[in-house]
Amino acid sequence: MYEVLKLFYTVHYNVGAVCILILFGIIFVLTKKNYRTALILGVILVVINVYVYKKTIDRVWTLTEGERSWKFSIEKDWTITEIVDEKDTVVYHWCWLDQWWDNIASTDLVGTLWGTKQVDKYRKTSEERMKD
Repeated sequence: MYEVLKLFYTVHYNVGAVCILILFGIIFVLTKKNYRTALILGVILVVINVYVYKKTIDRVWTLTEGERSWKFSIEKDWTITEIVDEKDTVVYHWCWLDQWWDNIASTDLVGTLWGTKQVDKYRKTSEERMKD
């Protein structure tokens, strides 16, 4: 488990930074002798680490770009390095967190809040009725 988390946190600095902040929060709360909050933060830290472990162990992700495709897994450290023109080095990376981020980044927040998807749906149904 330690090796998986070590590889994950060296690639995903943001998740590691959140875990370090929670750890510092636990230390701060323990200095104030607030054991209940320290226990809650400790449980949150353990849950995050177990979730990351369960989500990454024995999984392979495939990234396809045009005709090329790459397979990423924990055994390959989630990175594939290609040397181009002897000087330029291109590093490809992909895992479940990147896939989640692409899904979150592609959502239309304004459309969801203001209901434009519902309006588009009504427009399509009315256009279909007009064709008939």
